[in-house]
Amino acid sequence: MLGTVTRWENGDVEPGAGLSAVVRAVERVRDPEDIVGWLETPDARFHNEPPVDLLGSAHVTAELLESIEHWGKGDLS
Repeated sequence: MLGTVTRWENGDVEPGAGLSAVVRAVERVRDPEDIVGWLETPDARFHNEPPVDLLGSAHVTAELLESIEHWGKGDLS
């Protein structure tokens, strides 16, 4: 994931809209490096799927954004 962010920063690739929104949300609420573990860890809120595997779905991306906002308020571990 961090390699992907580096490629975006270098202008080598463009992130998809869903992933861009997730990255922006994380930057608002937490240190972006904190999110890597969360994105890669299976989560019961997402049927035990790691959030990173769900970014292609607009519906799930909205749920991820909501979870990130709660996480920023200290509501998630």
